[in-house]
Amino acid sequence: DLVSIDTIGRQITLRVTLFPAGRYYNTDDDTFAVPLRVVSRSIKESTSFTVDAGQPVGGSFEFDVPVDGKSEIYPFDSYRYAFTDPQNPRATVPAPLIRIEETQDDDQPALPVAVGGAAFDPVGLAGWAERWKVIGDASTLYVELRVARSGSVLGAVGVIVFLMIAMACLAATVAWSAATGRRPVEPTFAGWFAAMLFALIPLQSFLPGVPPVGAWIDV
Repeated sequence: DLVSIDTIGRQITLRVTLFPAGRYYNTDDDTFAVPLRVVSRSIKESTSFTVDAGQPVGGSFEFDVPVDGKSEIYPFDSYRYAFTDPQNPRATVPAPLIRIEETQDDDQPALPVAVGGAAFDPVGLAGWAERWKVIGDASTLYVELRVARSGSVLGAVGVIVFLMIAMACLAATVAWSAATGRRPVEPTFAGWFAAMLFALIPLQSFLPGVPPVGAWIDV
């Protein structure tokens, strides 16, 4: 599952839950039958977790992985965890996410554990639309994940941007009326224009996801 997204740092947090089968699963008490080691194989760095024999099934692990994306084009920004297809630079392929091994005693080398991506319905992160592709190959789980702003976020941003444009147009109309002499210049205009200026800035903090400073929407 997708837990969180750091759009500025281009990093996501994923949660992985293991469901053992065969000789790795103790059906009597719903626990792991053998000790395992889970190693994240993300593009940036590797992190390992241990699962002891007798540990109840259902525990999960969380780790961070880097993603590609541009936060500057908010709210149309999207992010992906995948590799570029070497045969087609415009396409992507799933990238390695975790490797599972069976640990041995007496400093024996670990044994690879066959993994597979079980069908699942991700909980989903509020405000984001997710597309998953999970492939199990030997002891490594490969994942291709794409996330983009959901339709509700785009709609909310559209409403706020409309209000910002409407306020700017209203201020321009009043300024033009005063400049052409259609209405007299009053001292209250200066205070009103100053209030309008400072009212536009806080509107950015009300945008879903709070875009980074310097995004195109600041224009």
